[in-house]
Amino acid sequence: MNDNQKNITIKNISIPFCFGKPQSVFPLLCLFVVPDIIFVFSLIFFNLFSIVFAILLLFMIYGSGFYDFRRYYSYFVITDQGIIYSPYQNKYTFFPFVEIIKGAIGKRKEAFVPFKEIKFGKINFDTDGFKGFNTSVIFRPRYLYFAREEFTFIIIQKNQNRIALNFDVACYPNSLEREVFCALFKYINSKGVKIKDRYSIINSFCADKNFITEAYKNKINIG
Repeated sequence: MNDNQKNITIKNISIPFCFGKPQSVFPLLCLFVVPDIIFVFSLIFFNLFSIVFAILLLFMIYGSGFYDFRRYYSYFVITDQGIIYSPYQNKYTFFPFVEIIKGAIGKRKEAFVPFKEIKFGKINFDTDGFKGFNTSVIFRPRYLYFAREEFTFIIIQKNQNRIALNFDVACYPNSLEREVFCALFKYINSKGVKIKDRYSIINSFCADKNFITEAYKNKINIG
């Protein structure tokens, strides 16, 4: 992180603010500890089956979808000068374990985009999301990590470079990101960044409404 960044507070929000960064190592322990224990014992007793089982268990835990482990390296940081993000956030979807560990210990690769270099930002909510298997529901509740609407912040720089930042953590009712979403985007806008928000996502957060339901209502109104 840039040493020139200032620490400030707005409406009980501390800047820099880490959006999506896990506050606990417990999910990480769930991912690695049990497979590692099995792997170590398999090396001691030279049991090939246990080695294979440990590796498969690691992938099974990661692929179960109960937690987005990529958050350990894919979170982004809102500072007083711009946004710090991981250039690898949309990569390594199949074998991201090295980046997960590096992110957890604060060694992830980072890139920085100053506010003054941002042409505009766009809140992207995919209202063509998963509809369910022959059901009558109008949208897929975001309970699991897979098969649901995409929720991202697209940054278009003045050089036309495009950066996609993940908003998934704001979907959880008790997350700090959901609580401060409105204030954060007012802050970003105050830095001269224009925000395109087709489905009025920010207004839904500010009014404490269900932004998913409101997005689908707005889709109908937009036609």
